[in-house]
Amino acid sequence: MEDRIEEGLIKGSQSPKLLKDTYIKNLNVCICKVSGKLNGTGFFTKILYKNNLIPVLITNYHIIDDDFLRNNKFLNIYINNNMRTINISKKSKIYSSNNKEYDIMIIQLHQSDEIKNFLEIEQNIFNYDSENIYRNESIFVLHFPKNEYAMISYGCGIEKINDHDISHKCSTEQVSSGGPILNESSLKVIAIHKAFDNRHNYNLGTFLKFPLNEINKKNNYIPKLKEIILYKDLKYILVGDYGSGKNDILRNIKKCDDLTIESYKQLIIKRENKRFRIFIWDTPSCFYICNQYIKNADCAIVVYNIANKQTLENIDKWIEECEKSKNIHIILVGNNFESKKKREVTYEEGQKLANNYNINFYEVSCITGENINEVIYSPLDYIEQKIEEDEENVINKLGRKGKTNRACMCSII
Repeated sequence: MEDRIEEGLIKGSQSPKLLKDTYIKNLNVCICKVSGKLNGTGFFTKILYKNNLIPVLITNYHIIDDDFLRNNKFLNIYINNNMRTINISKKSKIYSSNNKEYDIMIIQLHQSDEIKNFLEIEQNIFNYDSENIYRNESIFVLHFPKNEYAMISYGCGIEKINDHDISHKCSTEQVSSGGPILNESSLKVIAIHKAFDNRHNYNLGTFLKFPLNEINKKNNYIPKLKEIILYKDLKYILVGDYGSGKNDILRNIKKCDDLTIESYKQLIIKRENKRFRIFIWDTPSCFYICNQYIKNADCAIVVYNIANKQTLENIDKWIEECEKSKNIHIILVGNNFESKKKREVTYEEGQKLANNYNINFYEVSCITGENINEVIYSPLDYIEQKIEEDEENVINKLGRKGKTNRACMCSII
């Protein structure tokens, strides 16, 4: 591992841009430049440790190692180019792993440090199948590449996940080490950037599932997962031919009074004592490209326009393409049922097609929002049951092997 701890520029994505000029500029106060054994990047988050939710600074071990903690009482960090000094000692360390392993250092922050802004760690990384979930996901890196200002590198995805390492080609330079790697759709941290592998010409990061699970083993506690998950992230996709009105549904979904809009493609739904955060994606009308969106989706909403029978011609292909993904819930939707244009597809035709595939069917209005609530809510019973089954399987699996695990709860303040 040590022979690959060096920085280099990867030209596989868009050039880094100033974070303060992007749509997520508020995250620039969640990261800092770290002046330790070497200069690098760090980020603030919260983790569960010994039954407490504590604030921590996470960076690379080759930036701050055990010797540095033993020999120094203070650490200089820079937030928005403003220097701040925090108190450190060997007792501050929550966890460390050297360059040959995870290359990570986790230091507890104290109230006197006056850190108030934290990134949130993606809870889904603790799923037993998370290595497959995050393959091909779009990501970005927050870092300080030879610059006094926070930067963002994006336009790339995870190349692969090998053991605890992930590889990516987001642009990085010196001082990028220790920068958080975030899932683009959820804006949550899934890994920490650590090195440039000059042998294979890609960047490396540590998938946080592994070192954080090491911490959880020390906690010696197997939680009931459903008690500690704040909310479940779900991925809905809209698929169908050009002219079906997928984009109209997405654009007018705010007309549903029972849904709370958090952002353009994001919904928060409170259902009894549970909270679901739903990311809804309008996909390209191309089977080959859309296949990348279908992977790992929880629900596929297959759309056609009742006033345009041509949009019904490929419905069988769309449904069969979605069925290739395991555990996906499929809904058939006829759009624009209040359209003044002459109806070309009857309700009975749509219902018969849905019956052939044993899936739910709705006709909706992208203008009034009528029946869209049903389209959003109807998959939740199926998905909720599947979540509970998966959680019980994970708990039983951990119990049989005598291992412990703990999901991480974090918050953005």
